[in-house]
Amino acid sequence: QKNSRYMVLETRVSNLGAQALYEKYGFSRNGVRRGYYSDNGEDALVMITDVLSLPSYQELFHRLKKAHEGKWGTSEIVLS
Repeated sequence: QKNSRYMVLETRVSNLGAQALYEKYGFSRNGVRRGYYSDNGEDALVMITDVLSLPSYQELFHRLKKAHEGKWGTSEIVLS
């Protein structure tokens, strides 16, 4: 809806559960931000999606959305 090309996020390098979840939703590892977290100086893993308009990403998104709705009901997530 916002004409975004892709999504980027950071997660702690120690947060393996979050990394697995984000990979499930189409994010891949893209880099590291050294000392990103001010509380303990931990590095952040940068993760990014493919270009959102690519057919391969659209297929992944719609498959995951359908699975989510099957488990939790209708969602308001829209990706064009």
